Amino acid sequence: MVATAPVDAVMQALAAPTRRAVFERIVRSGEITVVELTRGSGVTQGAISQHLKSLKQAGLVAERPEGRNVYYRAQPEGLAPLVDWMSHYGVFWRERFAKLRDKLAKDQADLDLLQRELGVVDLQAYSDPMKALQQNLTRSDINAKAAKIDQMTKQVEADKQAISDAEDQLRKSGGDVGWAR
Repeated sequence: MVATAPVDAVMQALAAPTRRAVFERIVRSGEITVVELTRGSGVTQGAISQHLKSLKQAGLVAERPEGRNVYYRAQPEGLAPLVDWMSHYGVFWRERFAKLRDKLAKDQADLDLLQRELGVVDLQAYSDPMKALQQNLTRSDINAKAAKIDQMTKQVEADKQAISDAEDQLRKSGGDVGWAR
């Protein structure tokens, strides 16, 4: 069993684009030699060897000597610290979206209630003027309700925009789009 490296070592090893390309090529190949990795890469064999050393120290690759060749293969368990670290941020994003969706649902429910109340006030104000007078409803009461509805409509739109902005941030950060659900 290969000991897994801390997340910093894994991130540092995968931060270099050339090293990441070497790692991806090893993953796709299953097992591959330095000579095969060098061929067509545009990188010297010495540079490939240095990248392999870094990947090995980070626990991302293992080697298997066979005669004069050394074969390298990916060690999936070496990615465990990175996966653990990313899952922490998955929780962060899921909680963030849950809070945004809850706020949108609350604001939408408040808006629906205000709209129903305004409908009742409008009926009371226009269909039976005597009843409106009995309940002390004035045009300013109706206008105040309409203003609250406009304000709440803007808040619902702002909530929807906040969710959309968070989705954009998630995509830009490279996060899993499933975290938004």
